[in-house]
Amino acid sequence: MRSRPIQTPPRPLVHSRLDLRFAALVAALALGVSGCGETVSFSVLRAAKVNVKGIAGNKDATVSVGEWGGVDQAAAADVKQRIVELVTNAEGGVVKFSTSRGVVHVDGQVSEHAYTENVTSTQSQCSRYNQDTKKTESYTCTHRKRVGVAHVRIAANVVDESGKVVASDSFSDKAERATSATDGDPDAIDGEQVLAGLRAAGAAKLAALVVPHRVQVTKKWFKCGDASAQCEAGLLHLRSGNFAPAREQFTKAVDLLRGQAKPDAEAIAAAWWGITLSHEFDGNYAGARVALEEAIKLDPKNETYAGEGKLIAEEEQNAQKLGKQGVGGD
Repeated sequence: MRSRPIQTPPRPLVHSRLDLRFAALVAALALGVSGCGETVSFSVLRAAKVNVKGIAGNKDATVSVGEWGGVDQAAAADVKQRIVELVTNAEGGVVKFSTSRGVVHVDGQVSEHAYTENVTSTQSQCSRYNQDTKKTESYTCTHRKRVGVAHVRIAANVVDESGKVVASDSFSDKAERATSATDGDPDAIDGEQVLAGLRAAGAAKLAALVVPHRVQVTKKWFKCGDASAQCEAGLLHLRSGNFAPAREQFTKAVDLLRGQAKPDAEAIAAAWWGITLSHEFDGNYAGARVALEEAIKLDPKNETYAGEGKLIAEEEQNAQKLGKQGVGGD
């Protein structure tokens, strides 16, 4: 299944509905550098936990959002609204939001929603320039640090028309922000903004119970030795979601390296790794497995290659789940 590149920066909370002609597994690449070296990141569409279409049968796959309460009613209302928006704008277009009772109903509560702040002071010796004496002098200064911590805990149930709970999930996290100043008050922290960020993350996780959701999948990248030009060209195509041209470049890299007087096995394996990823995120899982076998033969000690077979199987299972949920296909 053909993938469609995703534009950067990342999607906002509310985005336009995608046409069903796009593939179930949508992947886009960005080449970057991490503490472990170069990496390649894919934006991948993950299947919902609940197959609403399967539950609906011949009816519309509708999702309603019901009672939300807890320790903070305003926070609960905000989480509810965010889930409504995520359901309304879900990718694939097969799940529809319903203001009345849907095929499945999402109920939940915010059991923790708090922000606390603390300011501490310490003294030390600082230096400053004295305009009168034209000298730098030492003095006792005061350092103040403001630390704000937000805690949010949310839980949700998915209930079918018979009242049976078919799935549940929870979100619990905290976020910390800090400001500091010397001989003055630290800048204020917008605690509500910090809490809002946690509510948004919680709503996204819980909406994934009933709608497809995106995750970033990051893969290590390995140098292709003397075929670096071909591999870099392949990465440019991958970054645009052009998988066939990418494979052509990686195949050229393999041929070039094999033709050398002393072939570099690890470099050839890296080129096969590029072919593996281009197949995997193009939905050709059989082709990905064949290419991966070649990479492993040439570089058997590479732990990344050794573990990718399991991940390819997981991507294939995810694509199958998306298909059952009615997402994907040209």
